[in-house]
Amino acid sequence: ETMTVSAELTRRLEDLARKEGVTMFMLLVAAFKVLLHRYSRQDDICVGTPVANRRQEELEHIIGLFINTLVLRTDLSNNPTFRELLQRVKNVTLEAYQHQDIPFEMIVDSLQLDRDMSHTPLFQVMFILQNAPVKAHALPGVQLEQIHVDMGTSTFDLTFSISQSVRGMSVSVEYNTDLFDASTIQRMLSHYHTLLQSVVENPDERIGLLNILPEEERRKVLIEWNATEEPRPENLCAHHLFEYRVLENPDAVAVAYLGQYLSYAELNQRANQLAHYLIRAGVRPEVKVGICMDKSLEMIVSVLGVMKAGGAYVPIDPAYPQERIAYMLEDSGVPILLTSAEVRSNLPPFEGHIIAVDAEWEEISGEPDNNPAVDMEPDNLVYMIYTSGTTGKAKGTMISHRSLVNAYFGWEKVFGLRETQHAHLQMANFSFDVFSGDFVRALCSGGKLVLVPREYLLDAPRLYELMRKEHVTIAEFVPAVLRNLIQHLEDIEQKLDFMRVLIAGSDVWYVSEYKKFLDFIGPDTRLLNTFGLTEATIDSSYFEARDLNLPLERLVPIGVPFPNTQIYILDEFLNPVPIGVPGEVCVGGMNLARGYHNRQDLTAEKFVANPYSEKGERLYRTGDLARFLPDGNIEFLGRIDHQVKVRGFRIELGEVETALTKHPGVKEGVVIVREDSPGDKRLVGYVVPHDPENFSVSDLRKFLMEKLPDYMVPSAFVVLEQLPLTPNGKVDRKALPKPDRIVRDDDEPFVAPRNELEEKIAEVWKEVLDVEQVSVTDNFFLIGGHSLLATQLVSRLREVLDVEVPLRKVFENPTVAGLAEFVESARRVEKGLEAPPIVPVPRDQELPLSFAQERLWFLDQLEPNSPFYNIPEAFRIKGKLDFALLEKAVNEVLRRHESLRTTFHAVDGKPRMVIHDAYQLSLDIEDFRDMPREKREKAIRELLHRTATTPIPLDTLPLFRVKVARESDTSSVIILVMHHIISDDWSIKVLMREIAVIYNALRHHQPIPLPELKIQYADFAHWQRNWLQGEVMEAHLNFWKNYLKDAPPLLELPTDR
Repeated sequence: ETMTVSAELTRRLEDLARKEGVTMFMLLVAAFKVLLHRYSRQDDICVGTPVANRRQEELEHIIGLFINTLVLRTDLSNNPTFRELLQRVKNVTLEAYQHQDIPFEMIVDSLQLDRDMSHTPLFQVMFILQNAPVKAHALPGVQLEQIHVDMGTSTFDLTFSISQSVRGMSVSVEYNTDLFDASTIQRMLSHYHTLLQSVVENPDERIGLLNILPEEERRKVLIEWNATEEPRPENLCAHHLFEYRVLENPDAVAVAYLGQYLSYAELNQRANQLAHYLIRAGVRPEVKVGICMDKSLEMIVSVLGVMKAGGAYVPIDPAYPQERIAYMLEDSGVPILLTSAEVRSNLPPFEGHIIAVDAEWEEISGEPDNNPAVDMEPDNLVYMIYTSGTTGKAKGTMISHRSLVNAYFGWEKVFGLRETQHAHLQMANFSFDVFSGDFVRALCSGGKLVLVPREYLLDAPRLYELMRKEHVTIAEFVPAVLRNLIQHLEDIEQKLDFMRVLIAGSDVWYVSEYKKFLDFIGPDTRLLNTFGLTEATIDSSYFEARDLNLPLERLVPIGVPFPNTQIYILDEFLNPVPIGVPGEVCVGGMNLARGYHNRQDLTAEKFVANPYSEKGERLYRTGDLARFLPDGNIEFLGRIDHQVKVRGFRIELGEVETALTKHPGVKEGVVIVREDSPGDKRLVGYVVPHDPENFSVSDLRKFLMEKLPDYMVPSAFVVLEQLPLTPNGKVDRKALPKPDRIVRDDDEPFVAPRNELEEKIAEVWKEVLDVEQVSVTDNFFLIGGHSLLATQLVSRLREVLDVEVPLRKVFENPTVAGLAEFVESARRVEKGLEAPPIVPVPRDQELPLSFAQERLWFLDQLEPNSPFYNIPEAFRIKGKLDFALLEKAVNEVLRRHESLRTTFHAVDGKPRMVIHDAYQLSLDIEDFRDMPREKREKAIRELLHRTATTPIPLDTLPLFRVKVARESDTSSVIILVMHHIISDDWSIKVLMREIAVIYNALRHHQPIPLPELKIQYADFAHWQRNWLQGEVMEAHLNFWKNYLKDAPPLLELPTDR
């Protein structure tokens, strides 16, 4: 994907760079880091950048692999101005340049970093400004046009390449298609362009406030996707809607509970009698009334009675601990508590008026049964619900009738509540706001409310039987209960096709489950995911789709806002974040709560002024993390303050849990982070197997290691009969037990240390892993070890054994027995190094590879015949070209540069370069002139792709290819492919320049005006090997060790997959 930056904006950027005393590269990379900071929400950003590494003048004219990679690490904390950030970037860049001679791989090795196949070490994003000062020479009489060659692979997650010209700048992005969609990269480019404009307009702006959103995208996320406004009837309270339904159909069943039923008329009559009773007891608008009773018809009468009396009900679960009930009664200040005779005997002391509705019904039933005439407003309280507080004390959230009525009308429209008479399954605990949603959805629409006893929730057979008996057509489940029900249906081969609306909410669930659940509903059944908050009256958004094209391990999207609700995804400064980028979910609209009872401080903190409302409305900051998907749906990502991070890696638990439950032996699975020992955070998996007797933890671990990076595989597993649940049906993660340190299957025998060396190593293992015994065949990483502990292990082994064990050897030999073999081998090896000067060396000796060449040679041994390190270039040449002269020019360049005549071989298991004295290349010319245009273009594209992707063996000349495709008498395509082990981008420019100079000289029968090279690449490799050692090496490495100490292992960019 590419983007152009105008000459005018480029000029302004150059002016700013000159004014600030920085290079254009420093300015552009600083802006790029701001973009990454805004995308990732990280302050410590590491970016890779290539350097030519040709600091000696004589190296500028040599073809060979000189390029090195530098890591540029920048601290973006404390929200500096862009001008301040420029100086930070300048300083770290200049420091890095001073130490550019150390090969990148050597730095990685010295830092003993954990290697993971899922990402490159130290950085995953590359930034390139292509401005190498190698003069281009055109071939005489022809025009040269470069052709882009797509190799179909990306070395890094992202590579930003910028090239400058008189027309401005061209920005191109190479990206990993396993992670990103093209549309995402296009948006990223537009954000970078907008950011560059912001930078030149106001370099003194703080980086968190610089605009990165183009106007069109800003309008979309703020306005278009929040265009939910709908008119609402004025002066309506929730119970008024119920009373309308009574008039419409008084004999319809309103409530069902264990074979007991109340019609709308009966329920209205009883609620009216209780309302009159409460009014005489002092209840009026804004007076809160506690209700503490088990599910029953009386509970529904009580809720409706409090509303009709003008009061606000405060639900209290009788199963709560006495201390919590006492706190809620005291904090809420309720003067009246409605309960039952049975519950009353178990209540804590209460100074207010207690009414046992069932025991006192005879007296209550003497009250009038007409609708009370109460002077109340929609802005009066309808209920106050207590939710967990961050301080440990529950807090009361106050909801008005206006908010609840608006929520009802939203459900009525989205769920089609009035299109037919529904039977609503009521499962939620009375003390949760979902109960209020069930209550009004049913009783304000004329439906039947079917109360479910608590013990039915996880008793799938009884729950299903009740649903069939009462002809349930709409239900809101928590995912845990729905999973259990679906499992039962799978067992008995039944479906929920009799239902019309199936909702899952209040907890997260996964795309894999959504797709599975679709198989258990009928074509006329709707499956929805809802997202909501007590502070925004139950539901704020909803999602449904028959075709869901998202990765299976992703959470089901939370969708789009309900009517009269706005959902913004904002950063910490309340600025909108780009599509696809995580931010805080902030909810606005008619559903917002009044605030927290007696908590003005918390209310002010969480309910803030809405900067995008012209009506002075408020915004609720949820503390939840989400992002907009390109289609406008919202993807929930978790809690901002509960981001799961283990050993520097941010982990999506959902991805691990999805992989866990894909194992055929696992029925249910949950993954959490535990810190049972201070500082030792680790992933623990909890599984409920289908067949506990034949379940193997070892097999499960191997299964996960094939699907996930090592840092995402739980270090311990616990097998359970069932997962613990909270009262409202969510998995109770706090109740999950502490795991044993090591779980060893029966088929894994314990092998004690067999000699003194194994004994010493095993003792170190026990100390580092905090375990009582270690088998010499135990895998370090399968019994609780991870990269951080592996680093401690290496340090302790050095102290105990007086031998250096590289960190990578722990990964290669992760058992006590394997490490013991390595240590014995290492003790036998003696090392000796010489330091020759940087001069031409004799060719009658074994010539070493440079550090960079050696790395590529090893990679080729690991994955032979791979085209991954081919460097392809292609040019269209328009004009008359003398192919015989071109071949002579190429062969003269071959004579001049040993690199082009070099092959690589193993000698005693070590790589050596062999320089051949002479080699003549014949141009490979293919003639396409007689083909029709379209067929010709396709054939040349196929030739280009085939030439670029055909592997180049390292032990056979030549390690490059030159092909010519003739399009016409005056047009040809030249394809050049070189193996990276003999070339880099600078080298290709040297090669093209020399071919042009020599071709021009031959064409005019003139001497070749190029001096003979004093030094060849083999001399550089020999010099590098001997210079980079001792104090020089130590000084450079010490810089990088300090510079990169505690650097984040991952740049956590939001991805599409």
